[in-house]
Amino acid sequence: MSLLRSGHALTATAVMDSYDSEEDTDDVDDEHDRIDFSFFTSLLTAISQVSHSKNTIASRSKADHPALNKFRLWVNAFRKRYPNPAKGTTAIVFRLLFPDEDVRRKYDMQEKQLAQALRDALATSNPRLLKWDQDGASGCLGAEVRQVMDQTSTIDPEEPSRLTIDEADMFLDELAAISVYSHDSVRSKYPSAIRRKRNHIIREIYSTLSAVDASFLTQIILKDLRPLLYSSNSRHYADALKNYNSTSIRALTKEDAMKIWDPTKSMLQSYSHAATLEDAAAAFENGVTISAPRLGTPIEIPKSWKGQGCSHALSLLRSAKVVWVETKYDGERAQIHVEVLPSGIPNITIFSKSRRDSTQDRAAIHSIILDTLRLSDVKPHIQIKNIILDAEMVAHNGVRIDEFWRIRKLIENTAVGPRSRRRASVILESQSSLLSDVGNEERHLALVFFDVLYLNSVSLLSSSYRDRRRILESIIKPIPAYAMLSDRIPILMHNPEEAEARFRQIYAESIADYQEGVVLKADDGGYNRAGCPWVKLKRDYIQGLGDTVDLVFLGAGWAKDRSRELDVPTDTFTTFYIGTLKNSEELKHNLNVQPTFLVHFIAEYGLDRDSLEHINFCIKSSEPVSYSLLHKSGQQLPYLFELYQGLHPPSFLLRCPLLVEVMGANFTKSEGCNEYELRFPRILKVYRPAERSWRDGVNRKELCEIARKAVGRDSKYKDIEDEARTIWNLPTSPSARSSERREARIAMYEKKLLDRDRKRKGNAGFDSLPTKRSRKSDTIATVAASSPRVPLRMTTNVVHLESPIVGPPTPQSLESQRTKASPSPLLQLEGDSEAEFLQESLIFFVKHPSCADSLPFAPQWKKLVPYHCRVHALSSLLDGCGWQADSEQRFSPWAKRGVIIIDKSRSAARDWEAYVNESMAKRKMSLPTRKPIWVFDGSLPVTILKGQALYVFS
Repeated sequence: MSLLRSGHALTATAVMDSYDSEEDTDDVDDEHDRIDFSFFTSLLTAISQVSHSKNTIASRSKADHPALNKFRLWVNAFRKRYPNPAKGTTAIVFRLLFPDEDVRRKYDMQEKQLAQALRDALATSNPRLLKWDQDGASGCLGAEVRQVMDQTSTIDPEEPSRLTIDEADMFLDELAAISVYSHDSVRSKYPSAIRRKRNHIIREIYSTLSAVDASFLTQIILKDLRPLLYSSNSRHYADALKNYNSTSIRALTKEDAMKIWDPTKSMLQSYSHAATLEDAAAAFENGVTISAPRLGTPIEIPKSWKGQGCSHALSLLRSAKVVWVETKYDGERAQIHVEVLPSGIPNITIFSKSRRDSTQDRAAIHSIILDTLRLSDVKPHIQIKNIILDAEMVAHNGVRIDEFWRIRKLIENTAVGPRSRRRASVILESQSSLLSDVGNEERHLALVFFDVLYLNSVSLLSSSYRDRRRILESIIKPIPAYAMLSDRIPILMHNPEEAEARFRQIYAESIADYQEGVVLKADDGGYNRAGCPWVKLKRDYIQGLGDTVDLVFLGAGWAKDRSRELDVPTDTFTTFYIGTLKNSEELKHNLNVQPTFLVHFIAEYGLDRDSLEHINFCIKSSEPVSYSLLHKSGQQLPYLFELYQGLHPPSFLLRCPLLVEVMGANFTKSEGCNEYELRFPRILKVYRPAERSWRDGVNRKELCEIARKAVGRDSKYKDIEDEARTIWNLPTSPSARSSERREARIAMYEKKLLDRDRKRKGNAGFDSLPTKRSRKSDTIATVAASSPRVPLRMTTNVVHLESPIVGPPTPQSLESQRTKASPSPLLQLEGDSEAEFLQESLIFFVKHPSCADSLPFAPQWKKLVPYHCRVHALSSLLDGCGWQADSEQRFSPWAKRGVIIIDKSRSAARDWEAYVNESMAKRKMSLPTRKPIWVFDGSLPVTILKGQALYVFS
């Protein structure tokens, strides 16, 4: 049968139609069907042809899933065409369709290396393959391969592929066998004695492929089909950023694909217990369901929900009677599988968070595992035949758990196999003899255990967290500084306000102890149970509590992974280079000296699509200097700069550096660098030069001091400073981790957490509008709506608000309101109580939706109103005060009243008094309890006295 094609692209519709009309006399192999690779790529082509929804088009409904529909049609055609597939076909299809999930095969090739190999395999000198990521190119090597082969390939696109999916899979196995990082099950298929060279393998496989098939295979090798399947093909940054977003296309997930492939959901259930596609596929084809964990096969790790504050985090587990606050340790996840063989020798397998087999990398913790499980004892306390444990591998300095970045060097010095940086002759006896990078002989790897999933062939996944922890504590023997149980504290949930207060105290103590964060777990919750999630809370999840620093923005570039998340072309700047001033002291004394900057790290997140479009416009309009042409063209910059080792160079450098506010999740150090940098950096604001100069940013020394303080390290000169103060009988400053400073930090963060909870509750369930406030070193700056675009004018974090209350009041509704809601007697407030009155109130400044960013009235009121008391919709205030019209009453737990401030001046755009009265009329008046709502004229001075309020509704 001839496979029908549209141009060079085989469409799934054409294939399916042709198969439906096919007779039953097709040639079939004696044993199993040969499944054409072209038939598989017809699915990929069909998905790639799904149109993207623009922002101006109504969002697709949840039921609208074009990519899934294409897969359903393709599976139906597959069943008809290939009724007798060989065993293993399911695994092959899913490996090819989701190559990023193929954890067993590693190819040691990214675009640069693969492009070189493809030039040799295709016998072409076309520069497109090497310039796949240049401005104007597609940003996808697979797309460039198709363009080149369309011009040079001699394969007739109308003919079916000579390659089957089984053969393609074998080629990929052979290619992966070359890598020392591939799993042994792959490498053992092709022993070193018979392995061919990489170029020979690639040349043979590509010689059988059409241009379309070759493009898809290229991205399968690169383990990323996104740019071919889900690209909008927009060729301009402004169009891509402004007209599309993350909801423009809905990608096919492996879970959805499993439901179509196996409607009984047996394969999906197997995958939940054995988180590899190979094992789930094998179980499906053998007609069995994996219903319990399997030793040597990783278990899918629960996806934690992110809390945005103490109140919000607890609310996600509101149905639980007891919630445990478990310390989140800053390390690397280790899922530990131990099986005691018949010979009595324990066999250890360790999986990382990405499900990679990292047993050899973690060789240093093998002895710790055996000792803590008492498997080294002559007479074990508990007879363990097999077990699966969840733990965090951390760096320990002999006194406490150390900073995350220390783990890297410890692994390199203790790993066995390809990731080891030691000489092969070095034999690992113990960690205690290993010197750290700063000469601390006490630094070593340690384990913090927090869960048990399987014990003596019995699954514990459905057991409650309470029972699993009890079993864990009975099994683990703590070893000081080497093996520990995670700290945890219970919170009783019967009284929500008391629970929140208790949690704020616990979390403030965690922050004061320099922990990474906490994880909330319901006492009766299972492992990875739907509807009872783990809730993770870290400082940078809470607005205003992340580590925020003003740094220098020097350059920009295009990054592959970030651009594919945003679906933007190569002319888009997605990556921004951040640094500090190196010679600040020299500049203070000599303004003629050229500034020298250190580029510490890159930041790719924090800016929304509108802000990214704006900053791209600004950079391009400012005529930046190409990094590659900087020296060739003789262009000069008014400053010098240094890039740290391992940092990919930017595409362009700014002629005039800018100041940016960057937030991160604490500080870390990259490999090969001795300088601290923000971890998971996010840009909050880009300042115009007229607002703040790059000279206002922290310099290299200041960044180091800020980082050391944030991670709980004293200044490197503290001993000298303390000695000098002692000589002069002056008191020395307490250390960073002293009890005195700890108590101060606890008090500070308890207050901040309470303020944040109040702000969230004041705006609960409603969009909030950024409000300008005085800038602090530890707060998140917000920016008003975009102004007309000019070069180097930046705005970020813009929130577009549409008020739910619209329409002018009618005379009839106003009269009805005045009849139903009679104001209560006014209260007499005396002295300086206005501030206290406002601090205990939910406050709304009435404004028209069309001028939401403009509040020309009530300047004196706005100065006195605390930030956390303001709400940005009248409905928010009414709900917070218990004036719900059609639902269960919800009260703000701290507000005693509501305050509405209106403009009654002659210049007011409308009759705001009537507007408020009509809104109140829409609320039910037969509520059992509610809080009073005061209405004031904001055009008058702030005076909360009898007779000054327009109304007090109660």
